[in-house]
Amino acid sequence: MKFPYTYSAKIAQFPYKFYRENNWIYKYYVYGIITSLPVFIYIHNLGRNI
Repeated sequence: MKFPYTYSAKIAQFPYKFYRENNWIYKYYVYGIITSLPVFIYIHNLGRNI
């Protein structure tokens, strides 16, 4: 196939591995979630206890 015309073909041929290894946003997304999760849980618990 020279050009992926359907949406599912575009998704299948997208270079996910290249972007995951070479883009900073994918590298630090997990670190950001893990770092900010305790803060969000603390704020959530403050709101529930009122």
